[in-house]
Amino acid sequence: MFGKGECGGFGRHMHGPFGGFGHGPFGFGPGPGGPMGHFAKFFGGKCGPGHLLSELNLTDEQLLRIAELKGKTLSKMVRSKIDLMELKKEGFKELLQPQADKAKIKGIAEQLKKHKSECIDDLSDNLIALSEILTPEQKAKLRLALVRKFLGIDEIIEDDETL
Repeated sequence: MFGKGECGGFGRHMHGPFGGFGHGPFGFGPGPGGPMGHFAKFFGGKCGPGHLLSELNLTDEQLLRIAELKGKTLSKMVRSKIDLMELKKEGFKELLQPQADKAKIKGIAEQLKKHKSECIDDLSDNLIALSEILTPEQKAKLRLALVRKFLGIDEIIEDDETL
């Protein structure tokens, strides 16, 4: 009822930092279904952030600014994910030693906390930057689209149209 089964890669939900970025192999490309704007097809079919943005009638300048923001964000996310995985790997390696060094493990845990906090700061900076690109009217429209998605209203409407 709340959400679509066809969201995410290979027709099922994707979770994690790259969830919702499309369909097909590796989670990219257009999803199944009816006609959508080119922006929605590229960024997530029926379910991803691109679908929500595609209905805002973005100007060319806004599209370029959002694309630039997304490019910067994705490269940061990839580097951040790799760093996080390396820290976790280091922590598990230490935990599996015959005699684990508690101080070293606590130090790695602190590094993980700091790294995750930085990721949250980056996310909030990106959301603020996106907010600054949108007009008040676009924000109001996006707000309603998010409420509909949360409540599953769009899903109910689509089901009625196929009957």
